[in-house]
Amino acid sequence: MPAEPVQDTKDKLSVPALTAMVVGSMVGAGVFQLPARFASQTGVYGALIAWAIAGAGMLTLAFVFQALAVRKPQLDNGVYVYARAGFAARSRMLHLRIPG
Repeated sequence: MPAEPVQDTKDKLSVPALTAMVVGSMVGAGVFQLPARFASQTGVYGALIAWAIAGAGMLTLAFVFQALAVRKPQLDNGVYVYARAGFAARSRMLHLRIPG
């Protein structure tokens, strides 16, 4: 009984997939290295001040979205819908981004 020929069926990744993997690895490594480097250079007080500034910014953003939700309850699909409602007459980019 003759042996069947072995086919070379190696899976290959495309260039965009490989690029995405490299970029993802770089971003992922940076996410874990940056806080350690920041803490070693600024100390405890620098880290606390940075957390306070970031927390204040996030709280402000939450209040902005709360105000938008109260003023425009019919818009319930997120940031792009609010932007389209506010700037649709002035920006073609938003029309390209959100159909309809």
